[in-house]
Amino acid sequence: MSSGNNTDSGNNGNGANKLKVQITKFNKQLHRRCDKLMKRAAEQEAQKKAEEERKKAEEEAKRAAEEEARRLVKEEPKKKAKEDAQKRAEFQARWQANLERKAREKAEAKAAVEVMRAQIVQKAGQGKKPKPKPKMDGFAWEMKRMANHSDQKGKGRAQPEETKDEEEKSVNREDKEEADNVSDVDAEGEDADE
Repeated sequence: MSSGNNTDSGNNGNGANKLKVQITKFNKQLHRRCDKLMKRAAEQEAQKKAEEERKKAEEEAKRAAEEEARRLVKEEPKKKAKEDAQKRAEFQARWQANLERKAREKAEAKAAVEVMRAQIVQKAGQGKKPKPKPKMDGFAWEMKRMANHSDQKGKGRAQPEETKDEEEKSVNREDKEEADNVSDVDAEGEDADE
């Protein structure tokens, strides 16, 4: 009997050891599984936070871009108005400078005419007459006639050549026109003063 008891007690002791080993294994597995689950939960939580941060950053960037676009839309008319004002100011400055230049040139021309008049009056007071324009010599007259004739070519009907009498009349007419031009220039100078 004692041998049976030994067997039973041996089996009992052996069974208790096996049970302890199994419990220990189960506890280790449970701890490992629990650690894995905790690790996975922590990773998921980290991913979730990262996703939220990413979405938040995207929304912030989108909001900032929209705000910048609104600001630019508001500033665009101001910027355009500023550029237009600057262009207008530059144009007005150029315009004013041009007016001043023209006024200065007109005043200088007026002063020059006054000086010329004073000289003419002074010379007239001294008994000197103003010099008329020199008459054209035969060569210059011929060159002018040829130039006029070449200008008329191809413009309608051909003109007949002038005879000697007509040439003399046209020379006298040209001399008279030149004398008229001299008096016209004096008259124009007087008009410029007024």
